[in-house]
Amino acid sequence: MRQHLSTVLLLLVPFTTKAQTETEPNQGLPDATVNPAWAPGATYSGSIAMDPPPLDYYDFFRIELLEDATVTMDVVASSPAAANVVVTIYDVNGTAISHLGNGFGAASSPVSSSLVFDCLQAGTYFFQLTPDQGSNITYAITWTYQGALFGNDAEPNADGVQALANGLLQDGVWREGHHSFNISDALTDHVDVHMLEIPEDGAVQVTVIASYLSGPGASLDVRLVDTTGTVMTSMYAEVGANGDTDTTSMEFLCLKDGRYAVVIYGINTCGVSYRLRYDHSPAPWADDQDMTTVLPPGLWVEGHMSFNGNGGEPTSDWFSVEVPEHHVLRLELLAADMNGGSATTDLRVYDSLSTNVASWYGESGPNNDPDTNVHVIGCLPAGTYGVWLTHINGCGVSYRLRAFVDPPAYGDDPEPNNSIATSLLAVPDTANHGFLRDSDVDVWRFYKQYSGPLQMDLRASTQTPTPGTIHFTILDMNGTVLDQTSMVTGTDNATNPYTPHTFNVTAQDTLILQASYLNATCMSYAFRFAGGIIGIDDAEGAHQDLRVRPVPGADGHYLLTAPRAVAEVLVFDMQGALVRTIRGNGTVVAIDLTGATPGVHACLVFDADGRANLVRLMHAR
Repeated sequence: MRQHLSTVLLLLVPFTTKAQTETEPNQGLPDATVNPAWAPGATYSGSIAMDPPPLDYYDFFRIELLEDATVTMDVVASSPAAANVVVTIYDVNGTAISHLGNGFGAASSPVSSSLVFDCLQAGTYFFQLTPDQGSNITYAITWTYQGALFGNDAEPNADGVQALANGLLQDGVWREGHHSFNISDALTDHVDVHMLEIPEDGAVQVTVIASYLSGPGASLDVRLVDTTGTVMTSMYAEVGANGDTDTTSMEFLCLKDGRYAVVIYGINTCGVSYRLRYDHSPAPWADDQDMTTVLPPGLWVEGHMSFNGNGGEPTSDWFSVEVPEHHVLRLELLAADMNGGSATTDLRVYDSLSTNVASWYGESGPNNDPDTNVHVIGCLPAGTYGVWLTHINGCGVSYRLRAFVDPPAYGDDPEPNNSIATSLLAVPDTANHGFLRDSDVDVWRFYKQYSGPLQMDLRASTQTPTPGTIHFTILDMNGTVLDQTSMVTGTDNATNPYTPHTFNVTAQDTLILQASYLNATCMSYAFRFAGGIIGIDDAEGAHQDLRVRPVPGADGHYLLTAPRAVAEVLVFDMQGALVRTIRGNGTVVAIDLTGATPGVHACLVFDADGRANLVRLMHAR
């Protein structure tokens, strides 16, 4: 048991006669138990070692201390000659807890003494007065006490079970307690345990304000301990001396949710009182389930990494995402860490064979200013991909992650279409889309409906940060090259304006467009061409401006426009069979080829004067 021996001060002050008389007999603990307790602040007079015999050799008296406190005993004593009285203090069980060999003195002139008993816990105490020098000693004793600055804690609380029974510490709420007070049943309050529970990962700050009545040099060893007994962090909390206070704080930045204990030990302490609180700052986003999670396109998922304590949070997280053919995987990551932005994120993508197909390093920010990282990978075959997220440096990383599966910038085309035999039919006056990958070649066929050079609008984009070169070649149906051009593509699956190009091809015929690429892994492209206008007998001036356009969103429907009123339109297929007869009533005529065989059709247009003109129509489906 840690004991603090009292100090004795000898003072020469006048003897007081205003006192209550000791109760006799008081020769032992049984007497003191039944005699009235001495009240604080009252003066009691008595005598000891009187001559002649029988000698009154022992005096015992009892006090009832209502709170943990420091007890001061002021004594005025006299005797015919120099004398000394030994003072021993017992707890309620009769166990001696302090012994003052030089208790108080007496002499022919009254001697005043002040005895201080530190660190007494509330309870019953017995004082024994035993003269070891002198006789015929008379005394007057007044005892007082000074309680601790802060209130007491619930006892016992020496372990986690006891601490839980006393209730959990509450976030941001002070709790008061006492430490290293000698307990009246001969035990000593050497350790205090307080339990807390944090509902989610975050930072925890523990603050202690401590004080005691003695001089400087004391401190409290304060530890934050998880349920496995691991010390997460600790500090030496200074104790204010002579009734003053000192404040000390410690912080653990990356604490996993769950229960923790604040354990307090004393160093050179006696009779310390304290105030204790903790403050919890949660991570900015919710925790994950610590299992592989499917990333739904466009939706945020949240998670935590590397929060410590109670087994700890994993240092990495796994996700899976489905990527369709020729799509681009775009990952958006918002990251923050409890260390103020010191962590580096490491994001990787793996295919179904566990091959790393992409990896990126990014930054995290502080909780109030997370960093945003956008990572993109294209040219992925269709399949299920794993997304692995971890970090370098720092701890307590929280994040938001979402995936976008973006289609090619200019769409895709059905496969196979790498020969004239498998060529796709291109539609005039609208965008035709294709995708090239792994030395692929796309072949399209179309009908040029007008005389003069072929005009096309072209554009293309890779799915990587590096541009490529795309070739567009015009051939006839026999595979003879008529003209070609090349252009540098855009990048990063981004759309760009069309680039107009004129091919030196004037034939009015079915033609082939072949698309191929150089210096790229994969790219999408688009082209469009005009349906055009064609007349019969241009030399005689019988040609009138005619135009045929498909009706957007209505397959098989077309609009024919003419500068003069149309009386009748006859539509023939390529075999010369009449498939439609349409009566006109104005300059715009609706043509419905729903169900007709796809291919080039000829529209013979008669105006009100009986003049005939011809325009070709490419019916896709």
